[in-house]
Amino acid sequence: MESEEITRLPAALIQGLGGIPTPTLSDALDRLGLAGVLGGIRPVVSGLRCAGHGRLDAAEWDKVEPQALDEVSGGKPEVSTMVRALYDDDNLYVSYVCEEPEMDEFAIKITGRDNDIWHADCAEVMLSPKKSFKTFIHFIVAPREGSFYDARTSETTDILDPAYGKEDTRWDPDWDYSFSVDKANKRWTVEMRFPFTSLGVPSPGVGTTWTANFGRERHTGRRADYLWAPSDNGSFSQLATYGELEFGK
Repeated sequence: MESEEITRLPAALIQGLGGIPTPTLSDALDRLGLAGVLGGIRPVVSGLRCAGHGRLDAAEWDKVEPQALDEVSGGKPEVSTMVRALYDDDNLYVSYVCEEPEMDEFAIKITGRDNDIWHADCAEVMLSPKKSFKTFIHFIVAPREGSFYDARTSETTDILDPAYGKEDTRWDPDWDYSFSVDKANKRWTVEMRFPFTSLGVPSPGVGTTWTANFGRERHTGRRADYLWAPSDNGSFSQLATYGELEFGK
């Protein structure tokens, strides 16, 4: 492992309103009272309870069955992307292992909080603890120090409000991440820690489920997007097609 960094994110840095409108399918299902129709076919990732101590070691992650991400195009993934989830009384942890055969070309040039990090190689986590089909929390991390994004969609129900369905980057929760760039083994990894207090939710009990999705954007080598629960149009914000994160024992 050639490099490893950890970044702790301060709850500061106020920025403007931006993001992508909530997809039409989500709104349509909600208005028709059919939001739960897709629930029976959603994939489920189980987040197992762990001892938890801020950062987790490999033995703890090995207890969890990894979940593979697929290309949003529907084609066979050219590279492997594996995601895992763990939790303790205070935090949700999410890890990515991203295969990258073109490591000689690998470089992250976009830095700063809430910039357009999706134009670089990155991992994305989308969470809806309320299991809403209109609002979610969005985190993006690139494997470089100080390259991250956090936002949540506005909860306004007024479709004439300019903030309706958009991501509000003024929301700056306290969370942290670590990363590694392993050129010898042709992969990069990230590990994220989300305190439940920062997400504004109580510590989940066993059996609690959240609506969730996990994504990767690849810009090194052949450009491609990956999702754990595929959407019908390739969008990372199509909540109606998200899967479920289940808090296990």
